[in-house]
Amino acid sequence: MTAAGDSQLWLLLIGLAGIGCGTAIWLFARARDYVPPAELRRRFAEAFGEETEAMPDRDGSGWLEHLGLHLLARRKDTGEVKLLLARAGWKRRTDLAVFYAIQALLPISAGIASSSAFWVDGIGPRDWANGFIACAAAWLLPKRIIAYLAAVRQKRVAEQTLVMVHLLRVLLGTGLSVEQSLRSLVADTRALLPDLAIELSTLLHRIDIGEEVGFAMRDMARCVDVPELTDLSMILEQTWRMGGNVTKSLSDLSTLMDERRQTSLKEKVSKLSGQMTIVMMVFLFPALLVFLAAPGFLAIARSMKHALG
Repeated sequence: MTAAGDSQLWLLLIGLAGIGCGTAIWLFARARDYVPPAELRRRFAEAFGEETEAMPDRDGSGWLEHLGLHLLARRKDTGEVKLLLARAGWKRRTDLAVFYAIQALLPISAGIASSSAFWVDGIGPRDWANGFIACAAAWLLPKRIIAYLAAVRQKRVAEQTLVMVHLLRVLLGTGLSVEQSLRSLVADTRALLPDLAIELSTLLHRIDIGEEVGFAMRDMARCVDVPELTDLSMILEQTWRMGGNVTKSLSDLSTLMDERRQTSLKEKVSKLSGQMTIVMMVFLFPALLVFLAAPGFLAIARSMKHALG
């Protein structure tokens, strides 16, 4: 190994040693401030004079949650990530903490893997850039995955909303109120509407603890960000406030949703026809050219062969 390679290797080792020392200092500081759950229960019992032995441990008892909560406490702007997690179906604070912990650990793991590769294969002129690209990709990957999962769940919610509208028309037609209809959907249609049942259960829980109906429905529609569910929330909010017959509004909404679905299918079919045209030009046209032009080329080749004797 050359002198330049030796110096780069020593720099790498010094950097890894610095990372290890910093991690050890941070873990020591965290361990000094950490209070076990049993100690928390004992202090709670001494302060309030109650038996707390049966009290379950709080969420976040794992090391990954602890790391994420520590990172979350140092962040000020978590709105975008929190919204993406909510759209993907993860709304607890511990879910947000786990995401930040994974996002912090993946670049470190990528750096360690790159360093191991440097140790085995040696350091080339482009290895530092490749290692940086690997760490950057590891940092961005969790957010991209969450955005993809959120988009997939939004499509499922849009499909389930049409079924929910038809079920609401049936339930409201039997004389149930809007609240009773929603509670019936949550209780009886979890297998049919799994994602919407979770959203409706959260909505009804927020209303039960005293939150204003309009705000809770608007917040649910904003978090999910599905046009069909937003329209349905507006109709249900007005009916919940003012009463009246909502069957006609739900019928119009189901018609509008069917028209939107048909328009979307037409757009997909038109795009698919254009893609199939390209496929036909790439694969079918050469075969057709060979089939039609080959006899002519063969005849020309025979005539030239006879002419040349």
